[in-house]
Amino acid sequence: MNCFWQGADNDAPSASATEYNFITASALAAWSATESTRTLPVSEAITITKLTVYFDTAPGSGNAYSFTIRDDGADTAASVTLADGATSATWTGGVAVAALSMIDMSATPAGTPAAIGTQYWTVEYETAGDHYLLPAGTGTQASNAAASYMWPIGGASQLLASDPTAYGIVAPTDVTVTKLVAAFDVAPGSGTSYDVSFSHNGPNDYLITTIANGTTIASATDVIPVAPGDLMGIRLAPSASPAAVRLKTCLTIVPSEPGEIMSGFSAPQSPSDSMTTYQQPIGTGGLTWDATESLRQLRVSECTLKKFYVVTTSPGSGRSRTQHLRVNGANTGLSVVIADTAFAGNDASTTYELADGDLVSVSSVPSGTPNATSGMKFSYVMQRSQALPASSSTAFLPFFH
Repeated sequence: MNCFWQGADNDAPSASATEYNFITASALAAWSATESTRTLPVSEAITITKLTVYFDTAPGSGNAYSFTIRDDGADTAASVTLADGATSATWTGGVAVAALSMIDMSATPAGTPAAIGTQYWTVEYETAGDHYLLPAGTGTQASNAAASYMWPIGGASQLLASDPTAYGIVAPTDVTVTKLVAAFDVAPGSGTSYDVSFSHNGPNDYLITTIANGTTIASATDVIPVAPGDLMGIRLAPSASPAAVRLKTCLTIVPSEPGEIMSGFSAPQSPSDSMTTYQQPIGTGGLTWDATESLRQLRVSECTLKKFYVVTTSPGSGRSRTQHLRVNGANTGLSVVIADTAFAGNDASTTYELADGDLVSVSSVPSGTPNATSGMKFSYVMQRSQALPASSSTAFLPFFH
């Protein structure tokens, strides 16, 4: 299946030393000098075929950054250099990555680059079957005393939540979860362990895997159907006071329609009840909603947007919130109105075509001073075109006359 990941960070990497970031970084992920805090596992073997990196501002004359995908601590051929006045660059090729590998993005400066503002990247990859991968992780150590919950999409740096629904992403369409890989930056320690599981609709655990003693990675397989509107999350449960760890996971997802890839956002922060605010549509985004759209955008590879789903707190009688999926600063027609006592809605019919590099965001527009929310969750589908198998080629059709 032809798939892609997205990443972005509002803070620039170091202008004097190599730093690392999650392959699916969200706005506040933050670059780190310690690579092990930013790696994410790969649940299935893949081939990376394209990397594109974008800057808000060029590095400046005589200066450059090289962005490179790394696999188990080594550079791959998937690398681009943005120098002088360049604000984007693309690599294409074929880099094989084995299942259970740990991958990340590095940024290496040359000269003394200018502040480049937000950086975005897209990573296109192929899987051997009709499935795609959702890598996620946190750069902050989780509690080693009580169960906590993580988002299933995107890399971020905030603490996990004790509420099983706080970071759960709502499914926009039917999917099947078939594999969970969990990994840590350090081992739990002798006689201790963590259980990591797929959290489905709150504290319902599936694909339970245990990482114990001196190990740092484990996996579990099953067949877990997920319906539109269901919540998807990750649960981490410590046993016997293990060492504090940073959790990284990857889910294997089988879509109901080949080529469909889901993405989404969830965080307990509320959008404004008096003005339009914006959010980045991956993982925990920028956490808080912002009145400046450029701080909450994400670039994409060519695809079709569809199946927009929103869950939030009821606005109250006579009040509403309207959520718009936006591209390049304009509404796309994909929108969901949550009004009166409703708390969820979806747009399953509208579609919108995207080109490589388009900027995607979500706006929330209040009307009538709606109730403050306990957070908002939204998700959507990105449909990728899939190459026809060789057996479908018209070159082998019989000729009639």
